[in-house]
Amino acid sequence: MGLFDFFKSDNKGESRSQLSLNNPNVSLGDFLAESIHNNDLSVNELTVLSIPSVRRAVNVLASTIAGLPIDIKQKRERYFEKIEGHSLEYYLNYEPNQTIDKVTFFQAFMTNVLLHGNGFALIKRNSSYNIEAIELIHPDRVTVKVLKNNSIRYEVENASRKSYRADEIIHVMGSTSNGFIGYSTLETNRRLFEIALNTQMFAKTYFENGGFMSGIVKHPASLSDSAYKRLKSSLSRYSGSEKAGKQLILDEGMTYEQLTSTPQDAGLTDVNLWLTGEFSRLFGVPPFLLQDLSKSTLQNVESLTLAFVRHTIQEHLHKLESELSRKLLSEADKMAGICVKFDLDQLLKSDTKTRGEYLKNLFHIGAISVDEVRLAEGMKPLNTEGSTKHFIQQQYISIEDTINPNEEGTNENINIQDNEE
Repeated sequence: MGLFDFFKSDNKGESRSQLSLNNPNVSLGDFLAESIHNNDLSVNELTVLSIPSVRRAVNVLASTIAGLPIDIKQKRERYFEKIEGHSLEYYLNYEPNQTIDKVTFFQAFMTNVLLHGNGFALIKRNSSYNIEAIELIHPDRVTVKVLKNNSIRYEVENASRKSYRADEIIHVMGSTSNGFIGYSTLETNRRLFEIALNTQMFAKTYFENGGFMSGIVKHPASLSDSAYKRLKSSLSRYSGSEKAGKQLILDEGMTYEQLTSTPQDAGLTDVNLWLTGEFSRLFGVPPFLLQDLSKSTLQNVESLTLAFVRHTIQEHLHKLESELSRKLLSEADKMAGICVKFDLDQLLKSDTKTRGEYLKNLFHIGAISVDEVRLAEGMKPLNTEGSTKHFIQQQYISIEDTINPNEEGTNENINIQDNEE
């Protein structure tokens, strides 16, 4: 019985206490059919991160966001202008506090959001209300309380219990229905994590019990209880994957019949692929980033990466930008249109050829200068008189000139064509 056969079965409540992984021919579906109803399995941060596809998905998301530069920008009429030298820039890009750096801080913060549904950080200010440090708080230590006037208080357990106002705590939520607290991914998807953990347990025991060398020992006559126990004890010396290939010695006319059992037969391969797909959907990470390349091609990897940035990374960044701007900036800054923005330029870059064509087209229409092209590619600007100018193709003329051509413009166009010929 495979796992997917179990899901279709009408006998999910049937007792399966007779199943044992000591028999390598027990399928994964049979094992999970009993284990799914077992509430003793521990689903927590540590056990869930032991699942390779979960750990990979969380690391991809958290490390990608943690590695992005963070800018302080001011909103203009139709664009955002970067503000250089803002005091908040240091805490967000280098050292939120004296204990950890920016990358470690945001990796841990996003891991909490992805697994617990909530990320918390304490804002420490001096007597002048200027920020001195931003300290990470694990969600297990925080209790969110909604007061009668709908204001929020955060109670943090440490050496003692202390209460904080909403403006003292950075709080980014995952999925939420009330706007006060996010749903825990560990709890809302407990069954899926249990299946994955049970699959790992099955694989471990399957190979420990010699999944590749299972068979039947036949005896021509009935055995007494003592003879059966002696035979079982003798055969146990050949059980286990580390004993594969050992010579089996039989007597008294006994014969050994080899049974073929592979991970595919047990359902292990199919279930692992299914789980990878489920965790891909859960965290919004494309399967190829979870090392599942079965449906990936050179043509679709770039489009999948772009979709990942737009529909997964940006979803988290919008929440981070909103909360960081709301809690870390002064009222004067916010009234002036200043906000926190993550720089996505490096993630949105396409392949070298496409990127080169894109920059060349912008340069040819005069949208950017040579120095702006160099800055876009992370190179030092030339800072010469010519490198800061904007150029256009000489043979280009305006739409107005094509509608109402003047004599001078017409002659210039004819001269250019003559020169080209």
